[in-house]
Amino acid sequence: MDSPATQTSSLWDALVSVPDHRRAAGKRYPLASLLLIAIAALQAGRRDQLSIIRWGRRLNLKTLPPSASTAPGFPPPYTNRRMS
Repeated sequence: MDSPATQTSSLWDALVSVPDHRRAAGKRYPLASLLLIAIAALQAGRRDQLSIIRWGRRLNLKTLPPSASTAPGFPPPYTNRRMS
């Protein structure tokens, strides 16, 4: 029997297949989109949760590829927000 990982055709398909166990109130953005941002941050050299969050908050329309910034469910880029 094939596992779900061998049946997916792309990273996005694999991320979409990850079960989301968050409460309904905690689902502001799709889990797959958040995981994709975390993976990109890890690829960019971020290694801890705070640096991944900071990296994600620096995303803007200039740093995102056109396809990502218009993808359904993709979190909007953060602008003028800083962590306290």
